[in-house]
Amino acid sequence: MKLLKTFVAVALVLVLSSATIVREKDRGVYLFGISSSFTDTIAYFTTIQQLDTVQLTKGGVLPFLPNYSSQLENYVEVMKSNPNQTGTVIYSTSKKKIEKDRTKLLNRYKKKMSHQISIIPIEEFTFSPINPE
Repeated sequence: MKLLKTFVAVALVLVLSSATIVREKDRGVYLFGISSSFTDTIAYFTTIQQLDTVQLTKGGVLPFLPNYSSQLENYVEVMKSNPNQTGTVIYSTSKKKIEKDRTKLLNRYKKKMSHQISIIPIEEFTFSPINPE
């Protein structure tokens, strides 16, 4: 009986520790960007990307958020030859939530704002993690 209790306790510890490892593996931030200009009817949307090495602050804010927006703005201005861009980055730790947000914004830009949508594939543009230095 004592051996059975020990075995159950060890099994319980293994299950709980493996659940923690899986949760740690899922850490990271999902994000996508939108870049548009007030003088143009084209809106650029990036694909949803995951940054594994980036963690939100204790307040739930993405560190260096303006730098990620600038990466997208610079890409569109230089590579797409479309100046005066305003970039926005939407982020979440939940992939389902970020997919829902992206779909909602795509529909809003198409229907209510009458923008042409240009999707930037991940092969053309990826967000680079910012190292605090």
